[in-house]
Amino acid sequence: MGLETLLTLPLLQDAHRRWEKLILETGHGDTHKLLNFDRSALALDAAIGGHGVAIAPTYMVENDLLSKKLVEIWVDPDPSDDGLYISWAKNHLGQTRIKRIVDWIASEFK
Repeated sequence: MGLETLLTLPLLQDAHRRWEKLILETGHGDTHKLLNFDRSALALDAAIGGHGVAIAPTYMVENDLLSKKLVEIWVDPDPSDDGLYISWAKNHLGQTRIKRIVDWIASEFK
């Protein structure tokens, strides 16, 4: 499905505002109606319920794709510049359990 066709569908947007960014970056104007949610999970629940199309990172939807609750209809050809950040209290710096958690997270998102 091409982007022009995709943008004619109901667009479900979470707080990351990915639809707005995509519409502006591709020069498709700002006349599209977006249904805004404050959480990604709510936008995805609306998509599962058949209320529109949501943009989400693969890690958030992979189980729903496997179970056929969601269908992938478009993949952005440009890689995302989104990042994953972790923080912890200074007094935990250097603790073995923090290193194990950080190493696990890093291995999951390679």
